[in-house]
Amino acid sequence: MQTENQSVIDFSQIISDNYKNLTKSEKRIANYLRKNQEESAFLSAGEIADRLGLSEATLVRFARTLGFSSYPAMRTILQEAFRHRVTHSTRLRSRLDDLREAGISLIDWLFPKSIT
Repeated sequence: MQTENQSVIDFSQIISDNYKNLTKSEKRIANYLRKNQEESAFLSAGEIADRLGLSEATLVRFARTLGFSSYPAMRTILQEAFRHRVTHSTRLRSRLDDLREAGISLIDWLFPKSIT
C-alpha cells in the first residue's frame, strides 16, 4: 500500500513508525518536519535541504524511505494535513486574537480612519 493513500492526519505517525530505520541525515529531516510541519508543507525539497545543510537528493530519498513515490507526493500530504488543521474558522479566530493582542478594535480594523 502506498503511503499517499493513508490519512493526512497520520504523517507524524508515519515518521514515528520509520524513525528507527532512518539515517542520521533523514532523522534531521524528520525532526525538522515535526517541528516545522506547517511551513514545510509549502517548501521545496531544495529549500528544506538548504536550511538543513543537506542535499536535495537526501530529501527525495527520505520521502521514498517513508513510502512516498516522490518528494512532491509527500509535500502534498503535508499540505492536506495543514489544510485539515487550519480551517477557515481557526484562521479567523487567530486573526481576531492577533487584533485583540495588538489593541486594535475590530471596528477600527474593518473601517480605518481616513487620512486627512
